[in-house]
Amino acid sequence: MIAEYILFSPYLFTRILLLIGALIVTVVWNIIFDPLSVLVRFRSLNPKTIIYALVQIIFFFPQIFGVRFLPLPDSFLSPFLNILGLIIYSMGIIIAVWARITMGNAWGMPGTWDKKREKKLIVSGPFRYSRNPIYLGLILVCFGFELSLNSYLFLAAIIVFLYFYYEALNEEKILEREFRKKYLVYKKSVPRFI
Repeated sequence: MIAEYILFSPYLFTRILLLIGALIVTVVWNIIFDPLSVLVRFRSLNPKTIIYALVQIIFFFPQIFGVRFLPLPDSFLSPFLNILGLIIYSMGIIIAVWARITMGNAWGMPGTWDKKREKKLIVSGPFRYSRNPIYLGLILVCFGFELSLNSYLFLAAIIVFLYFYYEALNEEKILEREFRKKYLVYKKSVPRFI
């Protein structure tokens, strides 16, 4: 019965693509770059990170497997919204993964700083266009994910944006303190998101 529900529920192809995207992000984030350090970081999670992980588990994973939360009414726009959502989702994954690869082992949990890992200011790759390309990518992922499933939850991307905006402000203070003039010059020439 569960398999039948999953296989014959709406947006099966979309959900398969969303799952592939989620797997790509998981592999890049947790397996390619020093998997042991992920375990160390996991032990020192802060409450914000735990809440973020719970939101993903509660809202995203059930939808990948066929549960529809707050569905938009089906209309002639539904296929267009589905395709547009997949495009936005894919762009978000590309931006976030590109930024993560560019950062390498310098990446840390949102709003944190580790002098041992993060010795230099990264201004190459997607960081030439956005000071926070990982956050930008993840905002697009959340928005595109929900839009592709034809769900009102695409509006939740506003909450995701506010969370990452707040984290970006915190990180900017840290980076200004650590890199001083170099960061201020970078900050003037590159936008926070886009």
